Amino acid sequence: MFLRLMDSAKLVLLTLLVLPAAAAERQLTLSYFDSPFQNLHVDIMAEAYQGLDIDVKFINLPSKRALVSSSKGLVDGETNRIGKIKAKFPSLIQIPIPMHPLVGAAYSLDGNLNIKHWQDLKPYRVGVLQGVPFYEKPTQGMNRLYANNYKQLFELLVRGRVDVVVGTTFSSEQTINQQFADAGIIQDGSVLIHIETFHYLHQKNSDLVPAITRALQQMRDSGRIDQIVADNLH
Repeated sequence: MFLRLMDSAKLVLLTLLVLPAAAAERQLTLSYFDSPFQNLHVDIMAEAYQGLDIDVKFINLPSKRALVSSSKGLVDGETNRIGKIKAKFPSLIQIPIPMHPLVGAAYSLDGNLNIKHWQDLKPYRVGVLQGVPFYEKPTQGMNRLYANNYKQLFELLVRGRVDVVVGTTFSSEQTINQQFADAGIIQDGSVLIHIETFHYLHQKNSDLVPAITRALQQMRDSGRIDQIVADNLH
């Protein structure tokens, strides 16, 4: 009887020691930079990792600093980035499920500029975001005025300081819907740029790649990602 009691006591003690470790969630820190487009992907990744019982913290850093931090393993990965960074930062593993794409277009107040190509912007005063290469490079040499965020960008347009602005369709539409709904701003012309984007993990977290890949694929197949996009636009 005494031996059985001792065995039971050992079993209880072992259970108490093991349970906290088993119940504890794995924690990750993902970097991102503040923009409506990036904030959208914070919501997507938070839900994806929650389904895996992984606690995620998101740290807002300037764009270049975020990449340096994730590539050095100072944080666990990038919330969302364009596809080509995998060649420049081999320590980051691309999760092979395309997220919401980065689609760029021009916006104006009258919609009569008919901007179909980057060169169509040349006759106009153009508003662009500071430090965003895929807008700065195609508009190099043009009459540009810079903004630090989307609110400032569309304020330049509404106040008549520029004739047209360029930005991602998601970030632009969200900003217009939430802050400039009555200003008469519309997309002017065709899509100027379309880039696939992906989630990235630092190689030290390579064991998570299969699980997060499955989770994101399920969210895409079920339409959940599209629903999060729609919810964030309003």
